[in-house]
Amino acid sequence: MVDFMTNAVAYGGVAFLAGGYSASLSLDNTLDLLLHTPPYILYMAAGSISSTLPDISGDRDEGKHTTAVVLGARNAHLLACVLLLGAIWLFYLQKDFFGMWIAVSALPLYLLFLVYPTTLLMELVYKVGGAIAMVAISMVYPLFFIVGITTFIFTLLYFRMVHHVLYPSLRSDSE
Repeated sequence: MVDFMTNAVAYGGVAFLAGGYSASLSLDNTLDLLLHTPPYILYMAAGSISSTLPDISGDRDEGKHTTAVVLGARNAHLLACVLLLGAIWLFYLQKDFFGMWIAVSALPLYLLFLVYPTTLLMELVYKVGGAIAMVAISMVYPLFFIVGITTFIFTLLYFRMVHHVLYPSLRSDSE
């Protein structure tokens, strides 16, 4: 179950710290940045778990022991919900209302998927949550939008040319 933690620490922790440092170009705020990192790690952990739910059968067939395979879809999603609620709580305690707004915006889909565990909602949980975060960050840092769109285009081309699937739907050409 280290699958989601590596993503959470890398993208929610290291990336947050690197961004915070590069924004100030000083190590003077390192302790403050470290103290404000946990909710971002929890938010990323929730999204990381959610993004593995569609892959359960393939991961199981390959012998992978992802969080979703080990816990099952419902329990893995419950863990993701708990992590998301933990992130919201920490954002609130730290008065990080920007981060809290992003996490709260994702919450309705997480809760809806608990009640209606459909394939569509399973996909929307992490895709919409990720998109909300990308748009919100781009509003504050417009250059991030350019980097994000560029990454999306290259990812789309990679999956199309190498794996012959349409990303992000991952629908094969033959369908």
